[in-house]
Amino acid sequence: MSGSRIRPAGTADFEAFYRRPPRWRVKAVVAEDDAGEALGIGGMEFQPTGLCVFMDVARDVEPAAHKRLLLRAARRVLSAAAATRRPIFAIRDPDVPGSETFLTHFGFAPLSGPHDQEVWRKCKQ
Repeated sequence: MSGSRIRPAGTADFEAFYRRPPRWRVKAVVAEDDAGEALGIGGMEFQPTGLCVFMDVARDVEPAAHKRLLLRAARRVLSAAAATRRPIFAIRDPDVPGSETFLTHFGFAPLSGPHDQEVWRKCKQ
């Protein structure tokens, strides 16, 4: 894993990973393996209603195998998000094992109400 790295993501990275352009203005990073393949992408999406952070791992990647790199990328994204001094939100994917633990670890809490159960807000800055 010596060649793995985190680098700024461009629009082409976003389109290659999600197969679509970003909906809003995005500032993101890509975590890459030794071969330069994207392991995951994470960043901030500047939406009209607030700042939404995201972190997605490629479908064929086992997150546990690259845990340190992915956590480092998440910390980088959250540090940049905190610097904006805006409320920070995330949308939890219930189909991703460990997503609740991941968000809780980074200081997020679910918003109350049945319709908001998958929207989480960062509590600790």
